[in-house]
Amino acid sequence: MSVWSTMLDELREAAHGAVPTVEIEALAFEIPPDAAMGDLAVPCFVLGKQLSEKPQAIASRIADALAAHPLVAQAGVAGAYCNITLDAGEVAQRVLAVPAPPPAPPDAAAQRKPAGIPTSRRDPQDEGEGQEVILEFISPNANKPLHLGHLRNAFYGEAVARLLEATGHTVRRVLLLNDRGIAMAKAMLAYARWGAGSTPESEGLKGDHFVGNWYVVFDQKQQHDAGLLEEAQELVRKWEAGDQETLALWQRMVDWVIAGHEETYGKLGVAFERTYRESAIYEQGRAIVERGVASGTLTHDAKGNTVAKLDAVGLDDKVVIRADGTTVYATQDLALVAAKARDDGGARQIVITAVEQDYYFKQLNAILTMLGMPTVEHLSYEMVNLPEGKMKSREGTVVDADDLIAKITQLAEEEIARREDPVPGEPDAGTDEPPIVARNGDRARASAIAMAALRFMLLSVSPRSTVTFDPHAAVAFSGKTGPYLQYAHARMCAILRKVEGARVASMRRGLTGKYLFEQPSEKQLLCMIARFEDVLVGAARERDPSTLAQFLYEFAKTFADFYRDAHVLVDDVDIGAQRGILLEVAQQTLARGLTILGIEPLERM
Repeated sequence: MSVWSTMLDELREAAHGAVPTVEIEALAFEIPPDAAMGDLAVPCFVLGKQLSEKPQAIASRIADALAAHPLVAQAGVAGAYCNITLDAGEVAQRVLAVPAPPPAPPDAAAQRKPAGIPTSRRDPQDEGEGQEVILEFISPNANKPLHLGHLRNAFYGEAVARLLEATGHTVRRVLLLNDRGIAMAKAMLAYARWGAGSTPESEGLKGDHFVGNWYVVFDQKQQHDAGLLEEAQELVRKWEAGDQETLALWQRMVDWVIAGHEETYGKLGVAFERTYRESAIYEQGRAIVERGVASGTLTHDAKGNTVAKLDAVGLDDKVVIRADGTTVYATQDLALVAAKARDDGGARQIVITAVEQDYYFKQLNAILTMLGMPTVEHLSYEMVNLPEGKMKSREGTVVDADDLIAKITQLAEEEIARREDPVPGEPDAGTDEPPIVARNGDRARASAIAMAALRFMLLSVSPRSTVTFDPHAAVAFSGKTGPYLQYAHARMCAILRKVEGARVASMRRGLTGKYLFEQPSEKQLLCMIARFEDVLVGAARERDPSTLAQFLYEFAKTFADFYRDAHVLVDDVDIGAQRGILLEVAQQTLARGLTILGIEPLERM
């Protein structure tokens, strides 16, 4: 159990003495909107209804019951709330006495597979201990490059994976490559008709960009030739029939796309333990459907389609094989679920897609249940729009992932250069302890800042909310941005470099007296550190990295207040050392949180 949860349980037990006839779980705690109101508050509206008393009277009794607790410096009443001010010294003894997790490796976000993320001291509720999870995300089509929407999927998936790993679970990252079907056939037909033997090398393009261009060409040509769609559909039939010429063209173009995607995954810092290809498993789905028909679970409709009747569960019937014998996404997904179960036993299956697939996954899980197969946990996210509107891949108006990464990196380089050579009349953002280090042309540093900008802007919003992506706002070093969090971490490191490490280490070993923290911002930072584990567990349980991202932003702002009010380099050795200990743990906490989000905690900006 975390330090914060332990403290709340103690306070809840003490408060329960004032209202012994109610269930102890009814005593809830809130964080007041203004720190001047206290560190915690107990709302008494519900308790008043349960006890048929005025909430103010209950709040007063709870305040009296808590007043003598060592964690409480002051307890008072404000309307229907009991506001609690915690004792900074007591909180510090508990928070800073807990061994801090080891700092994240400085290049953690750039590693192909996350490593070194310490596990939480508390397991997620309702999750089970040491659960195995198969997490499928990105799942691109093999007819085009990755775009901005794929970035949200990638960052969301990787963050969920790290959250689960940080809370004690084993996660296997897998990818589904949609490498067959009509979309692929459209690109193939356009290239065969108008490609004239060109290659990605001859055109100076990544393979996925090259193939994606032919997909756009098909859409443009189709507007003037309605027969092209039938030709593409014929290519699908020929592919499924095993036509060698069609298969050779398909393999060549898929290989181009895979090579391009792999290059982009490297930039994103994601890697997969296993890749499932639709082309390799869809026939297994056909066999599952045939068994379902033989058992009477699946049936045929009037058009000859094989369907799952889902009216009993309030859903539309779902075609699982067309009348002409061609397969659909559901055919493939039945095979995919079976393959994952075969490869990883009883591991929980999680799939991340865009929100448009919500209804489909309700249908899929209903079919899986009918067939006696494992169901999947579906996580979805809303769209990423541009200031000018939605993206449309067939019209070539998507924001390409590679181009966006290059643009954000350039903006980061420009921001670094501006801070290294400030414009006359503009303030130097570094102030008295600038972590900005003049290293013009440091592309690795700019890349880390760029990826922090991308990740945080896409992760700080709830997955169920639409994001309007603004590259210039994302890369800012101030405000609610990834670079701002990196900047806060870099400033922490800059201060710690100025503190005599031996003095802090000695103080930690020999500390026996009460902590001397007096500044409000010191206690606020302590409480944020204490709350971190609970935030982490909640984010993992809800599969929502935005709660961690928002918390880290508030953490960075709290550190800014601490930086303003409580200098570490002071004449009083004890106060300086104690603040150094607090800062050391705060830096390790922020580094851990950033790493779980996939953001590199830079020591210098």
